[in-house]
Amino acid sequence: MEAREPGRPTPTYHLVPNTSQSQVEEDV
Repeated sequence: MEAREPGRPTPTYHLVPNTSQSQVEEDV
């Protein structure tokens, strides 16, 4: 649930650090 929130990349990193890095870079 938290990983779904784009504003919270912290929880996503725990689930998928690979996809998170790509999303975070694009979000910036």
